[in-house]
Amino acid sequence: MLKNITDSCDSIDTSGEYAMYSAVYPDGMIVFCDVDSQKKGWMVIQEEERWVCRFQPHLGRLQSWFR
Repeated sequence: MLKNITDSCDSIDTSGEYAMYSAVYPDGMIVFCDVDSQKKGWMVIQEEERWVCRFQPHLGRLQSWFR
């Protein structure tokens, strides 16, 4: 079970995954707090963005590219 934090890992005693909520991410995002390596709270955030590129050139132009 994830615990919730609001802005930093400074108050965390155990390294692990936490749910962080903010104005930018009102639904929350998963962060990893590392408090073991430097005896201080480090937050690791990784965000993956998915997007779709629609490639629909005109058929005549496409044929001219491959002549």
